[in-house]
Amino acid sequence: MMQNKEDLKMIPCGIPSCKELMPELRLIKFGYKVCVKCSTVQPKRGVPVMFGSKDHTWTDLVVMEEKEYKVFNDRKKNKSKGFDKFDN
Repeated sequence: MMQNKEDLKMIPCGIPSCKELMPELRLIKFGYKVCVKCSTVQPKRGVPVMFGSKDHTWTDLVVMEEKEYKVFNDRKKNKSKGFDKFDN
């Protein structure tokens, strides 16, 4: 088990112009070829939502892309339109 961050084997980023190092596990275990700074993947957003009715309710987390979250937030601000359908 890894005890310290210093125990990580570091490799160069997959983009030749980038001089950053990244953990080798990022490539081996997760398949990412570039460092976090060079990544084009946007962060995800989570919205807690309550489902069910009366005494049969539960809360779940809906995970969505940043674009979907912005649409959700815009619809939530303008409740007259609802937010059951997202326009692409």
